[in-house]
Amino acid sequence: MKCSIVIGGSRGLGKALVDVFSRGGWTVHEFSRTGNPPYNRPLDLTQPSESLKVFSGFLSTIHHDQIDKMVMILNSAVILPIRKAAHLTPEEMHGSLNVNVVGSLFICQAYLRQFRHLACPKYLVNIGSGAAHRGFPGWSLYCAGKAATESFIRAVYEEEKTEPHPFHVFNYDPHVMDTRMQEEIRSSAESDFPLVERFRAFHAEGQLAPPERVAHHLYDLIDAREGFHFRHEFGS
Repeated sequence: MKCSIVIGGSRGLGKALVDVFSRGGWTVHEFSRTGNPPYNRPLDLTQPSESLKVFSGFLSTIHHDQIDKMVMILNSAVILPIRKAAHLTPEEMHGSLNVNVVGSLFICQAYLRQFRHLACPKYLVNIGSGAAHRGFPGWSLYCAGKAATESFIRAVYEEEKTEPHPFHVFNYDPHVMDTRMQEEIRSSAESDFPLVERFRAFHAEGQLAPPERVAHHLYDLIDAREGFHFRHEFGS
């Protein structure tokens, strides 16, 4: 059995990944607050400790001897609130970091622990972002979360080099896509996000990639390659 786990697969790229893997004959498990049957399992990363209990409980039900290939894709991230750092509330900062960092890393660690001794091909893929590598005004929380998670994945990539049954671990940058997140960005006030007109132009000029095309690229990357760098990008 080929088993795929998508964290944050209710819409956008996550939903496209669920569709692509299911059509490829994989057993798919999708975790999010708003996903739909038959793949969805409710998970709320705003509550990291509780989400870890839920996810760990699910992992314990998987029979290792039935797995031929295993992949987990971390696609859970929120970009809101879009606002300059001085105007963020502690509650907003806490909520964003719970989803983008704390809850996400808890899930990654649980996955690594559960399948450490599984000898078949196994993958841990984080959906990264260019925001991890530069600062966007109004995106301080999103930039911080993406940078933290990408750095975690890069360190795990190095750790896996010495493991007898290593995971293939990498960050994957999908670039700009036609998703709800982009809608949220375009609806920002210029006072909160001074670069908003650039992103509105991406949409107006047809520069946003369809999530389905990005999902197929990532699927083919996992299906065809045996060696990976710590970071790959859509189209590369």
